[in-house]
Amino acid sequence: MVRGLSREQKGILFWAFNLREADRSIWFREIMIHLYHWKSAPDRGPLSEEGQRKYRSILAAVSRSITRLERRGLVTRIRGGPGGQVGVRLTDEGVRRASRIQRRKGTPGNG
Repeated sequence: MVRGLSREQKGILFWAFNLREADRSIWFREIMIHLYHWKSAPDRGPLSEEGQRKYRSILAAVSRSITRLERRGLVTRIRGGPGGQVGVRLTDEGVRRASRIQRRKGTPGNG
């Protein structure tokens, strides 16, 4: 049985779809900030223990979402972003799916 896309997966597709005209990829850190409202502040020093747990939890959720999108053939994982980050680009099928999501629901995964 194939399950539907999660809110986070739809949010990643939607955001990548809107950036594709600028020929932009989206990077893990951007996804963390945009979808999970992660407030990265490296200038404030190391994260507390609770901050580290939250960071690892969000990073794992983003990684799982991207892995699932990749398995469905909707994104391609890329490397080489700011600070060596990993990111994604939409495949042709990802563009088609994101276009349908945009027409149906507006802006998913933003909140």
